[in-house]
Amino acid sequence: MSWLDSKYINLLGTHLTLFKKTRNDLWNFRCPICGDSEKDRTKARGYIFNYKGDYIYKCQNCGDARPFSSLLYVVSNELHKQYKMECFKENSGGKTRIATKPKPEFKRRDRTPKADKPKIRVPKQLDGMKPISQLPDDHFMRQYAMGRGIPEKRLGGLFWASNMRFIADRIGGYEDTRFDKFPRLLLPFINRDGVLTHIQGRAVGDNVPKGSRYYTLEVEESPKVYGLHRIDDSKLVKVVEGPIDSLFLTNSVGMGGADVPWHMFDPNNTVFVWDNEPRSKQIIKRMRDAAARGYSVCVWGSGINQKDINDMVLNGRSATWVDDYITSHSFRGLKAKMAIAQYEV
Repeated sequence: MSWLDSKYINLLGTHLTLFKKTRNDLWNFRCPICGDSEKDRTKARGYIFNYKGDYIYKCQNCGDARPFSSLLYVVSNELHKQYKMECFKENSGGKTRIATKPKPEFKRRDRTPKADKPKIRVPKQLDGMKPISQLPDDHFMRQYAMGRGIPEKRLGGLFWASNMRFIADRIGGYEDTRFDKFPRLLLPFINRDGVLTHIQGRAVGDNVPKGSRYYTLEVEESPKVYGLHRIDDSKLVKVVEGPIDSLFLTNSVGMGGADVPWHMFDPNNTVFVWDNEPRSKQIIKRMRDAAARGYSVCVWGSGINQKDINDMVLNGRSATWVDDYITSHSFRGLKAKMAIAQYEV
């Protein structure tokens, strides 16, 4: 490694908390990705160290690991630009160092032209089942979907089952699992390659226990992300908390669990949209985490009183209005940090 990396590690230190050099080629500070411990402000578990000739960042709290240049990009885009420029000058001066971009945390996919995308067919596990769009108008499940305000154009991709056991038996592997007898609105999770990975069932009926509203069955081992087969990766992708909320937006996916598969989303064209809960410590933490990783974050304004996108639509906001609002209230970098700080007050 050259003197240049050491120089920019020390410059980066001015943006970090409890930054110190503990020994040669080892720096310690509070992790800017997860924020480190909230209870103990003296804990510092982020480290930059030399590994086989490269400087690597590793947090012993959240497990985040990346090249130093990637950490520099996330914490200070301005310093990263200066770093790249100096790398270029050093390389053009005849030295052996080659200027490189930081390795992205996400895995890029080959973007297939739209005409060549795999054709989505009804998964075999749902073969023979009617989509909601083909149910009679007076069918209770169609009425439930329409009562939620779900756009009619989305009903062709939703199904229903008289109970979760019915669909679990089609998938297999859930013979020992006990299910309730509530009918379910089925949301198939289909990935970018047109492969069914999960089926989520939303219980419909009176007195559904809160903890039993959703069951998600795994078909293929994969992160739980709903709607991947519909998105265009060349455009802004909106990642929302729940699958049903994603049905109202353009180019949107819904998370099927709390863990975010960061590697699946490009920080340059992704905005994360959490529910409107400014007093939720978990949501604030996730917003800060996404901003620290270089993603855009939607920060709801004080004029929005509804908790989620579905509630906004049911309270008279058009889906187009919500789409535009998210785009105009999304922030990155320092602006995101400032907006989040104001949001939680």
